Amino acid sequence: MLLKRKDSGRPIRVIVTETPINYAMAIESITYSEVDGTGDVYFILELKEYKFIKASNVATTITAKGTTLKIPNTKRETKPAPSEYVVKKGDTLWGIAKKITGEGANYKTIAEKNTLKDSDLLKIEKRLVI
Repeated sequence: MLLKRKDSGRPIRVIVTETPINYAMAIESITYSEVDGTGDVYFILELKEYKFIKASNVATTITAKGTTLKIPNTKRETKPAPSEYVVKKGDTLWGIAKKITGEGANYKTIAEKNTLKDSDLLKIEKRLVI
């Protein structure tokens, strides 16, 4: 699995619990071997912080056969996040938070706003305040 991830070029997420460490990392190299005859496999991962590239919104100029065309910037319209969500069959609070806010960890805020004691017991058709 790690070799496939390395070959794909997609980052892995390195999280150290109870710390603020949460980084996207690229796998530079993987070394693994059985060291002591117990059947345990030891891994050494060399990681590098992964930088996500954001495309800038710039005008493009195209020149063809003596004619220059300038293609203007186009702005994407962003929809405001809805203030309510109606629970559907199969929804989880984490999934709803991820879909609506873009970050699943925001489920705690949604649970607090709706005074949900057990986030696993969502009722279908319940209106949640986001």
